[in-house]
Parts: sequence; C-alpha cells; structure tokens
Amino acid sequence: MSHLTKNTKKTILMGALSILLLSACHDNASSDKTPYEGGTAAVRLDIGDIEMPLLDSVTIDCMGADTTHLVSTSIDNIFSMDLLPFTPWVFRARVYANGGLLTQEGETEATVNAGDQLDLLIQLRALIGFIYLKIPLGLGNPLGIESGTLKIISNHVDTTYTFELDDKEATLGTKALALGETYFIKINLFNALKDTVYAFSDSILINAENSFPTIILESLRGEISVSIQMQTMSPLEWQATFSTSKKRTPIAGDLLITEFFADPKSSGTKFEFVEIYNGTLDSLILDSCTLAESSSKTETLLPANTVIPPSTFWVLGSDSVNAADVIIDTLGLPKTSHALVFHCKSEVIDSLWYNSKTDSTNTNPFPLATGKTTQLPLDNWKTQEAGTSWCLGNSTFQFGGNIFYGSPGKDASCP
Repeated sequence: MSHLTKNTKKTILMGALSILLLSACHDNASSDKTPYEGGTAAVRLDIGDIEMPLLDSVTIDCMGADTTHLVSTSIDNIFSMDLLPFTPWVFRARVYANGGLLTQEGETEATVNAGDQLDLLIQLRALIGFIYLKIPLGLGNPLGIESGTLKIISNHVDTTYTFELDDKEATLGTKALALGETYFIKINLFNALKDTVYAFSDSILINAENSFPTIILESLRGEISVSIQMQTMSPLEWQATFSTSKKRTPIAGDLLITEFFADPKSSGTKFEFVEIYNGTLDSLILDSCTLAESSSKTETLLPANTVIPPSTFWVLGSDSVNAADVIIDTLGLPKTSHALVFHCKSEVIDSLWYNSKTDSTNTNPFPLATGKTTQLPLDNWKTQEAGTSWCLGNSTFQFGGNIFYGSPGKDASCP
C-alpha cells in the first residue's frame, strides 16, 4: 500500500475585479446575411469570479438610449439585457461591501449598434479600504474565549473594534479606512475573567494594491500563519509563535468527518474521498490512524509523520483525487448506506453512519446523489449524526476533467 502526503498551504487571494460586457444581437456568422440596421443588441454582462470579503452587492448602471440598473448580491452572476443602438452607452460598475461601503467603482463607454459584437472591460479602482479578521477558536471554543478587541492607530485614526464570537470563530470588519496610510493594529482575545488569552500586533499599509486585507489566523497555538488578501495576487504573511504550542495525538471528538463522495458516477472507487476537519487548536499526529467500515475492522490508511494542522480540512482519497491532502487506498463507499469510523490507536475519534433511505429506524436520511458529495457545514457540527444536517454539494469542482459538485478541502455551504 502506497501513501503520499501532500502539504498544501491554503491561502485566500484577491485579484483586481473586472467586469466583462459581451454584446451580441443576432447570429451573423453566415456571409449572405445583411447587417441589421435596427432592433436591439442583446448585452450580457459577465462578472469575473473573485473573492471579496464581506461583499454586499455589485451594481451595474447602463446609460444610453434608456437607463438600466442591475444589482447582484454575488460576484459570479451574469447579467443579460436588450439595449437599443446608441452612441455612447456608458457602463458603470460599483462594489459595495462591509455594511454598504462603496469600495470600488469603474466605468467605460462604447457605441452599440444592432448586430455588433462588443467586448468591453471595466477596470475597477479602489476608493477606500477596510480590514476583515477571522480567527478560528476551535470547535466548542475550548479556550473559553468570550471577547476580543482590535485596536487601529494611524496619523488620523485611533479606534477600537469588538469581535463577534460564535462557538467556532471570532470575526470582525472595520469601518472605511483611507488609502495610502500605514495602520498599527493590535489584537487581544480574553476569557471570562478578562485575562488575555492571545495578543498580536503589527502594522499594515493599506493602498490601492492592498485595500481589503483579510487576516486569517489559523490557530491560537503553535505557529500562526496570517494571510492577507492582495489585489496584486501576492499574499503577505505574518508569523507568530505561541509558547503553548502543542503537537499531540487526537482524542475522541478532535476530528470530524465533514464530507464524503460515495457516487462519483465512475466505475470502481475512482474519485471517492472522505474529508476530515481538525476542530482543535493543536496540530494532531495521525500516525497509524485508520479509516474503516466499523470500529472493529481496521485498515491502516495514513502514513507515519502525518500531521494535520489546527482548524484545517483534509481530503483523504486515492491518486485520482487531485485535491487529496493524503493519498490512501479507498474503501469503496456504498451509494446507499455505510459506516465510517476514524480511529487512532484503537480509540474511536469520530464515526458516521449514513443511510439515504427512510424507514422505521431511520427518520433522518442522508442526501446522496450521483456526481454530488454529501457535505456538513461546520455550523451543524453538533448535529452531525442527523441526515438533515447534511446537504448535497452545490459548488463545482473537477477531478480528472470531470465536473462534480461539492466543497473538498473547505467548509460547506448549504441552501
């Protein structure tokens, strides 16, 4: 049995948001067709795929023979409309985020004739910046963090913000910050006694190339990687080391089975995978851990020196699974019902029984479908055993040129 561990650093990056406008009226491919002299142009606005923290909406204003106003709450929508020929049409795009802040805008203009095919690009420019922070606390918040603050100081700003906390992470978004300034930031997290559990400080320049930094602290213990989203696609990373660093073997409840792919519509076990999540603030040693069909049947799947970082999703699959963090021999997951047990040194760390059929003993069936994974959002981790806490994959991914639906290697989103 061969094993291979793939060490991948998951970093969120931001590229310059652009909007592609494609106008096409009718099919003029045949040379014997005469150009249209009247009518309308069918204009399609395709907004490129990009990450934006705390996105509220994207608006498009088209001003010419008449006025059209379009609004999207996502950044991957395609807008379609019919526009009358006119010179010039003006196309203006605006991006709002973090509670309605106008963060970016841009515009272009063009002559639109019936029958024309136009490719127009709107390049957005940053107007203001803000900082977004996300700090994993570990499932169930084992350190008992109950509050936190972010202090920002510059030549023109001296403000303290308060984190919002749930049972797995702390998040915070600042108000608008002027571009072209260097900001000193200090983060403090406190327990119920107001003792400081975690403190971190550094400075950051916010400008047109780095207007929406997203700071994600991967753990409260061990070596912390802080990634900042950059419009230039170049991540800035900060490192902080904590004296309470731990590397240990897992105990029951430390790891969570969060996704599985039982029916990839392929022969054999190709493309099948199981995803696990380290819900602790420690790095967990998975030497000799197994993924099996029951607590009694063992099959060593993970190689020596395998360590999963804190607050991290890992995909376990065969070499046909290009997103796999650990290459394993697959179990052959049945498409209707099955037991999955993850145990280390004979201790059951997590187990899952899935069944897609409803009967007298199973009133909460799991959703299973060909070409779609079955996934558990972390928000539902406390009710993992209930099929209603899971949903079918709804985001596309590719294995071996095949398009499937799911979220391997990241948190799931259910409708």
